[in-house]
Amino acid sequence: MDEDWPRLLALLPQGWEGKARELGALKFGRRFSGPESLLRTLLMYLSEDCSMVETVARARAGELVELSDVGLLKRINKSGAWLGWITEQLIQESPIAAMQCPALQGRRLLAADGSVVTEPGAVTSTWRLHYTMDIGTLYCSEVQVTSAKTGESLTRFAVQKGDVFMGDRGFANRRGVNHVLDHGGDNCGAHESG
Repeated sequence: MDEDWPRLLALLPQGWEGKARELGALKFGRRFSGPESLLRTLLMYLSEDCSMVETVARARAGELVELSDVGLLKRINKSGAWLGWITEQLIQESPIAAMQCPALQGRRLLAADGSVVTEPGAVTSTWRLHYTMDIGTLYCSEVQVTSAKTGESLTRFAVQKGDVFMGDRGFANRRGVNHVLDHGGDNCGAHESG
């Protein structure tokens, strides 16, 4: 991570550090030395699949910040607008945004997926989270929670005229594709992720 960190920082949009304070990510985050230590700690939690307790232990060991898991939760809650701003800037600067694809002009490109969520505890319950994300904005378009027995299907989602849906092989079925087409949408076809 130490070797790659300068490369990652070079990819961030101009003004990312100032936006941390402006958007409230560091407003009360006096424990962090600055936006860089906050970002590094947040990415450790968000990308390494660490618990909050493990994240603060790693941050402490790496001499990034002395913080409790509750303090980390508060900082995560205050950092949403800042991370969203960074994401939006990266999307606007990306080569994909610069490409003009005539077939996608005026259409929403939606990624559909589903995940099984298991509640912690002695008696566990499992649920399936179904969602779509607008690729152009990286905002969630629609979310549904069902029993874990309910399978993935495009029929669960609202379709606007011209929508283009993408999903993994769990969505590759005639009923879901017809649902999209019957409601004025399009379908790029399902693909196997991995």
